[in-house]
Amino acid sequence: MSANVLFLAPTCPVWKALLPIVRAVVAEENTAVLWVSDGADQQAHVDMSAKFALAKKDCVLSESLGRRCGVGKLPFGVLLDERGG
Repeated sequence: MSANVLFLAPTCPVWKALLPIVRAVVAEENTAVLWVSDGADQQAHVDMSAKFALAKKDCVLSESLGRRCGVGKLPFGVLLDERGG
C-alpha cells in the first residue's frame, strides 16, 4: 500500500483548507496518510491533532523528516510506494 505524507504546520491555514480533499483522496484510493508537523512547540502539535481529529498513530513531529524529503514550503506532500521510495 502506498502512503501519503503531508507536511504541515499548526499555524498554516492552507493545509486546513486541504484537509477534506486529502481525506477524500485517502478514502477513495485506499491509502494511508502520515501528518508531519514541524517546529519545537509540541503542545501546538498535540492541540492541532486533537482539533482536526488526526489519529495519534498517524502524526509525527519532525523537522528533520521534512529536510530529508526536501520540503521547502508548507504544506508539502509526498507519495511513498510500498518500499518507501
